[in-house]
Amino acid sequence: MRNRLSGLFPSMPGKILDKRSRQLICLLALLQRWARRVNLTSLHSSHDIVERHFVDSLLTLEYVQQSGEVVLDLGTGAGFPGLPLAIFSPEQTFILLDGNTRKIAFVRQAVMELELGNVMPVGEHSKVYRPAQPIDTIISRAVGTALELQRAAKDLLEVNGRLLCMKTSRETGFEDCIPGFRFVRKISLIKDGSLPDRCLIEYQRVEHS
Repeated sequence: MRNRLSGLFPSMPGKILDKRSRQLICLLALLQRWARRVNLTSLHSSHDIVERHFVDSLLTLEYVQQSGEVVLDLGTGAGFPGLPLAIFSPEQTFILLDGNTRKIAFVRQAVMELELGNVMPVGEHSKVYRPAQPIDTIISRAVGTALELQRAAKDLLEVNGRLLCMKTSRETGFEDCIPGFRFVRKISLIKDGSLPDRCLIEYQRVEHS
């Protein structure tokens, strides 16, 4: 695990990388233990979970850290990308939102066992959830189309807030927006032979009369 992470973050101090690695190893063990009785992921091998959940989530870290203090993971499922991002960005607060009660139960357990004081699991659907204050940044991975995510995020984001959608590069229609959003950019994420060709689509919430 540590060698894989050091390749992603070569400038990260060794002691910090060691701590983050240990936390991800604990998360991996917990996920595999729960997956025996709860359908959390279609992946089973440690290698696949590390690559397609942990590493895939962390490809967005640089861009998430450009955000404000609070980041909402919309449709977090079993905690991706929110849990790995929270581990690697402890100065930010992450709200992990999902309406699946079993998956949110797992997220709560992970937060407790990993002692992640910067994570708030919320077991609600986006249609009914309303934060105390509008969110600065929303990220979502493998949940719906870009237009569907814009609709789900519209009442949650503050004006000028960012919506970050993790997609595969082969998908199309990224520049389409509903009223209240504008397309900002398509970011090609680090390519690795073991991962799909990934991109991050950024939208901005704008005033709409």
